[in-house]
Amino acid sequence: MSIMKWKFLLFILILQGLLTACTQNPSPNYSPSEMIRLSLQQVGVSFGETIPVPAFLPEGYSIGDVQINQQEYQNQEVVLTITKLNAPDILLFESWMTGGPFRVLPTSDQSVSVDISGGSGTYSKWAILNYLSDRNTLWWDWIPGSIASGPFPYYELELSAAKTVPVNDLIAIAKFVH
Repeated sequence: MSIMKWKFLLFILILQGLLTACTQNPSPNYSPSEMIRLSLQQVGVSFGETIPVPAFLPEGYSIGDVQINQQEYQNQEVVLTITKLNAPDILLFESWMTGGPFRVLPTSDQSVSVDISGGSGTYSKWAILNYLSDRNTLWWDWIPGSIASGPFPYYELELSAAKTVPVNDLIAIAKFVH
């Protein structure tokens, strides 16, 4: 098959995915349990910053765990584990730096830009969707509120899930992080 045909097929597949994502209008439906809310507050106090939380999760999912992955002076990361009985976990990595360069996230030949506008707090309306060999990831920049202030001007967020988790679920979660 010629390269032009491959490009056309890839364009059609991307367009189909974007149209599907645009026709879904999820609404905020999630509020963390009291135990998770307390964990988020403790992590926020130790970092001096409010930890972003999705207000939408796919049906049956909830935040099951909050972990500090790294706690260095210039590189701080919190991981939210989003769980559902008999389904693969979705991980939300939230990183911010107080100085120095941001980490470089892996991309694939099949990465595409995805419009996540319409959600609250997004720094950019675009996210990068990576179709990796073992999982799909979606990453984007996020600011708390409308203006970045405080010690962390913006966060770098990444959702990571097994390929069996629908990509549209990752996009919907990203739209409602605040």
